[in-house]
Amino acid sequence: SACGVLVELLWEEGGLHPAAFFSIDGPAHRARLEAIAPGGIDPSRHLLFRLDAPPFAALLDQSTPILLTPPFPPRWPGVEAGSRAAWLGVALRVRQEPTGFLCVRASDDAARRADDARLLAIVATSAALALDVSRDGERAEFVAMLRHDIANPLSTALGWADLLVDELGPDPASAPTIAVLDTIKQQLWAINELVTNYLHMAAIDRGTP
Repeated sequence: SACGVLVELLWEEGGLHPAAFFSIDGPAHRARLEAIAPGGIDPSRHLLFRLDAPPFAALLDQSTPILLTPPFPPRWPGVEAGSRAAWLGVALRVRQEPTGFLCVRASDDAARRADDARLLAIVATSAALALDVSRDGERAEFVAMLRHDIANPLSTALGWADLLVDELGPDPASAPTIAVLDTIKQQLWAINELVTNYLHMAAIDRGTP
């Protein structure tokens, strides 16, 4: 949804026709079309393109917007068969790592094209930061849910262990069983501490003491 808002704003406010955003699927070594304006895309039919093929190979090597010229890969968004229209493209980078590509149809006017390239560079920098913050927000929400889901069974297991110890009482015959239950409780507390430390990584990333 964030990608969709991005291209719609770029299209509407910047007057660029059309605009498209591609995410990078590193393990698959593919670029995936996430959003296009105007018109949007069917969420169930995201198109995949090879990262080592034009135009993405050239975009990965550059940190500023570049002119992309035909031919484009099959099913390139907004390109009719035989079209010779050029595009402008730039890689979105977070901590120097490319995370996606923002592409817009280039104007035929050289002066307008230069202005569009400057706008695209500004938008790409801002969008990369915004999408990264959005991703951090989703991660924080996931971590909070995970902490809750893990804490509940741990608390339940510790509670039952305490209850069993109380039920056995001080009977010397129960000493071996109580020792086993104490060991189980120690291990559960150790798991709880490990999980808590790992789940605080989001706070550590933010510099929270």
